[in-house]
Amino acid sequence: MYEGIPIIHSFLDARQADSAGYYLNLVLPYEKGISDDRVVASINVIKGTLAVTTELDYSKAIDCFLIALDHIDENRTDDVIAVNANIVNLFFILSDKGGSEYAIKAYSLARNSESSQYSRCIASAAMAEMSYLSGNSDSAFHYASESDSIARCISYPLMLPVTNLIKADILHDKGRSSEAKAYYTYALEHSDREDPGIIALIYFHYGKYLEDMDMRQEAIDLYLKGLEISCRHGNLEFRDRLFSRLSDLYYHLGDKEKSLEYYRQYHEWTDSVALFQKEQAFDDFMVSLRKVEHEKQIYAKELELSEANRKTMTITFVLVIVVILSSFLFIIYRRNRKMYRALVLQYRNYSQRMDTKDEVSEAKEEQSSAHDLYLKLEHLMKVDKIFTQKDLSLDKLAEAAGSNRSYVSKAINNVSGMSFCDYVNMHRIREAARIISSGDDVTFKALADRLGYNSESIFYKAFSKEIGCTPGQYRKESRRLDRNNTENR
Repeated sequence: MYEGIPIIHSFLDARQADSAGYYLNLVLPYEKGISDDRVVASINVIKGTLAVTTELDYSKAIDCFLIALDHIDENRTDDVIAVNANIVNLFFILSDKGGSEYAIKAYSLARNSESSQYSRCIASAAMAEMSYLSGNSDSAFHYASESDSIARCISYPLMLPVTNLIKADILHDKGRSSEAKAYYTYALEHSDREDPGIIALIYFHYGKYLEDMDMRQEAIDLYLKGLEISCRHGNLEFRDRLFSRLSDLYYHLGDKEKSLEYYRQYHEWTDSVALFQKEQAFDDFMVSLRKVEHEKQIYAKELELSEANRKTMTITFVLVIVVILSSFLFIIYRRNRKMYRALVLQYRNYSQRMDTKDEVSEAKEEQSSAHDLYLKLEHLMKVDKIFTQKDLSLDKLAEAAGSNRSYVSKAINNVSGMSFCDYVNMHRIREAARIISSGDDVTFKALADRLGYNSESIFYKAFSKEIGCTPGQYRKESRRLDRNNTENR
């Protein structure tokens, strides 16, 4: 235990969260036998840090930091300030001003005790973070400048990126764009030794600033860099926001393929996090279940003389388990239902935006031969519904369009950015979504046949890939949405 903690800290300092987690799992079995408060506090600080960076579990992180505070001697003010500052950082990442009490406590200790300049530096930064989230921009700028001054005095550069990011956000909010850009740039240039989560945060905020300045391509470049940092270090913070912004920006820039790709990555990532949290919740449930089972065995020995009481306890226990399991399954059901509803709404909106965008593009696009050919293909798809032919091939499509396969393939690739197969599937699935949303009770096997698929399983796979849920889930949520819209009129 005593030898393992420094090793874990060294891996955290080197931004190797996976290795830190590996060694933490090696020392955790010895945690129960440790009575040294300093060791208990250190272990919980490590657990809290990893809970955020590798699990995205903020509640667990705060619990660990609070346990650490309980085991730190009040006379060790620097340690108390550091842990309070860690808690404040969690609230800042979540954009929650609820961490203000911890910031005030850290700052009060730093000002009223013989704490180090380092502690005063991080306490001022904590106050800057919470003041900014509370809407007190002038106070936030003051505390950020105070932290800056101390950091420069003691040659401690790690706080400079955060404080300069806060200054940049404040100036941007006030419309002082050129000054804000200088602080964003400074924060990035001095973030090489920062925590990957903070670096990703800087890239995200700077990217939002560039979006507001209508510099979309530059914003994309920053979001991509932030995403690369996040993935390289296995850091989960802000990854969902980066995926979301990239999807929206590529859509506005007309790159539908990349927009859809990042849209899918966003949902795959959020689904994976949700799955991890479900598995973690189930593991916690199983631990609780084993604990209840153990207690049941103890109580059973004490209740052997009373058969009636034993039966009562057994029935009660079974009911509790049923309630817990029912609650657990209900939570999963509600989460899945919300997810599927969101997918249906998003695909409907996406289809509407694509149709509108196609009409505008047709009106504005220069009449090149490739575009003329593509318009013929669109007519064949949308009006003639040629995609319903099961044996539709590139050659047959070219023949119907009065062209050859090379020109047709090039027109599809250049104008839509898709391959022939993806292009046909897109129109088939759009038609499937339209039919399902219209209230048609056609079976999915018949629908697959009508759309030109050779089997129901191929249709299911294509539908799920395009939209993110099965046809059955889409029909259920679509009808529920339509029913709610009718009732609200």
